[in-house]
Amino acid sequence: QFILAQPATTHVAVGYLHFGDHARASPHLEEALRLNRALGSREFEGSTLGAMSDLALREGQDALALERAQASLDILTAAGSRMHLTDTLWSLGNAELALGRLAAASAAFERCEALASETGLSDDVLAALAKKREDLHVVLTGRGATEELIACADLVTEMREIKHYYKAGVPARTGIEM
Repeated sequence: QFILAQPATTHVAVGYLHFGDHARASPHLEEALRLNRALGSREFEGSTLGAMSDLALREGQDALALERAQASLDILTAAGSRMHLTDTLWSLGNAELALGRLAAASAAFERCEALASETGLSDDVLAALAKKREDLHVVLTGRGATEELIACADLVTEMREIKHYYKAGVPARTGIEM
């Protein structure tokens, strides 16, 4: 119960942050950070600090945003976590940009782009997709799907048909196609 509250608290805070409700995001992020530190979850601590950097930036606290983004980057790097590293590098770049440090911002954005382009789906994600229940439908969105992901998908579109299970004789399903 305590462990489940940890990522949930962060997700609720990020939701508030995305909708611009900074007053509600802040206490959730503070609580998430407290929980992450209490549990010793360095990866979630780093992720939460990254979200706190975004909040500080949106509130005009550029120096605090930079401090939190750098702390997030340090924690995620030390923990060997790549899960939230692109988000953190993006936050770092935005904080550097807000402070007028164009070269540092450019370096962070370039590092973010390089990491995003080299980071494919992990074997764990592909294995989880392969083991999903037959009655469970998973929808992934985004760009630049890896060949491995396309290979395990039933439907892939890029505003044009790439692969569709209709061709294999699978009929339209209620709630999905109709």
